[in-house]
Amino acid sequence: MKNKYPFLDGLRIIAVLMVFSEHIHSYILLDNFKPLDSPWLSNVYFYLLNKWHLDFTDFLIWFNNFNHRPSMGQGTLGVDLFFVISGFLITGLLIRGGDGNLNVGRFYIHRFLKIYPSYFSLIIVTFLYLFFVNHLQFSYLKTELPFYLIFFQNGHGPLIGVLGHTWTLVVEEQFYFFYPIIAFIVFKASPSAIVRKNLLMFLAVIIIVIAPITRYHFHFENNMAMATFYHFDALALGCLLALNEKFLISIRHLKILGVMFWTIGIGLYVYLTFFFQWLGGSTTWYVYDLSGLAAMNIFLAGYLGVSTLSSIKFFQWLGRHSYGIYLWHFLILIIFFPGSDKMPPILFIVLYVFVALLAGILSTWTIEKYFLNLRKKLIP
Repeated sequence: MKNKYPFLDGLRIIAVLMVFSEHIHSYILLDNFKPLDSPWLSNVYFYLLNKWHLDFTDFLIWFNNFNHRPSMGQGTLGVDLFFVISGFLITGLLIRGGDGNLNVGRFYIHRFLKIYPSYFSLIIVTFLYLFFVNHLQFSYLKTELPFYLIFFQNGHGPLIGVLGHTWTLVVEEQFYFFYPIIAFIVFKASPSAIVRKNLLMFLAVIIIVIAPITRYHFHFENNMAMATFYHFDALALGCLLALNEKFLISIRHLKILGVMFWTIGIGLYVYLTFFFQWLGGSTTWYVYDLSGLAAMNIFLAGYLGVSTLSSIKFFQWLGRHSYGIYLWHFLILIIFFPGSDKMPPILFIVLYVFVALLAGILSTWTIEKYFLNLRKKLIP
């Protein structure tokens, strides 16, 4: 089947790499990366200084300070981009063509065969890994396993480190569980496709308005950043975009709007990555609004044909493996981490990213591909 939205595959891998960046930064400080120790970089530095009087000393000082910040926040930005994309695609999958057709059973089967097999494979491999290397976490996983199997780990006790990133899947799966039920009620309440659409749009707007208020109320609580209701507005933004796709199609020729959305999105990403103080607590309630706004603008720019990395064919190809890459990247990082002090940080990062990408691609080619083929047979 022809991919209707190839730019979304490119955005997916960008989102994954943003998550990579934060997780790498959480484990590895580039203390040993001193640009002027490299003969090549040193020659470039002094050439620019002597020939063009361009002094990058302040940048090197900034880089050192930036490297020691507690968190750069790219993970949050990447996750919200994922959520906006998911909300958009899921709405299209659930409500075919906007003509009032709703197939809840097909939707649940579709999601189960896409998400669960690869996820269960990760749980099994993690279970075996912890059995051999970390008996404490293994014992804890045995206790918490039922909650991981039903995607409720973010609502019951602290997350197991190796599976810490799976909270994002919990948010999506819980949203996917409730969204079809709400849509079904809306469809039963009104025979008019226009009224149904307007009701769903109204509910999406309500979620978008209520979410930051709820975050403000609970921002002082520990571990609330992984709570499902903290992120429903990003998914609702994607739903809202899908429900208004006819309008988006009508303005697709206005590239100037795409440039505007791209500028706003990139501007917010630059601000949140390099200048915003990620202090937690008092900042968490509204940073997700800025992150969701950035994701929405980047999405709209891509939809209107204005994109950079997301239009690269290789990135789009990688993006088709993004689920597997995201699933396996954190376990690969935990396994690789003990060797991080045995090689230069940059080399370690390059090797780690390569292995994580390869693991995700192999997962897509084997587990995911098998069950997607099965899905085609069950729900052609």
